[in-house]
Amino acid sequence: LVMAAVVDDHLRDLSFPLHKDAEIIPVSIESSDGMRIYQRSLTLLLVVAARELYPDAGIMVDHSMTRGGFYCDVVGRPPFTRAELTALRRRMAEIVAADEPITRTQTPLPEAIEIFRRQGYTDKVALLEGAEGRAHVTLVSLRGWHDYFYGHVVPSTRYVALFDLQPVADGFVLAFPHRS
Repeated sequence: LVMAAVVDDHLRDLSFPLHKDAEIIPVSIESSDGMRIYQRSLTLLLVVAARELYPDAGIMVDHSMTRGGFYCDVVGRPPFTRAELTALRRRMAEIVAADEPITRTQTPLPEAIEIFRRQGYTDKVALLEGAEGRAHVTLVSLRGWHDYFYGHVVPSTRYVALFDLQPVADGFVLAFPHRS
């Protein structure tokens, strides 16, 4: 599964426009760059689906698990029940099946700060308020929800169809495929 491409020696997402002939090398999920793009895109899908179903719940992606997943905590409310995780998994699958676009836009810094303030991302507001000298930041958007990531994402949700949600302790694991 191709996640991105190296275009003339620069890693680019799949929506990067080509205006001239270029040397293009596909970046698959089997590479470390490809896997990071998959994980980043899947995390966005999780956060958006959770916000749609459980608007009072924040998701904190805490740390990597050795078997291919991220441990996640629910913030602002009690942990998800098994039934809620099943509903969340179903919503994520619906968004994947709808092949929803994931867009990247250059946004003026003051506008990005206001977007994150409305979404309740106080940590990102503080981060961007300290970004002196930057006129714009790149926001990633899915279904009207915006986020700020370092790095590339896939162009649509159909690229992140392989995942699972598994309850663990007081949180859950967002499981993703192994590179191999």
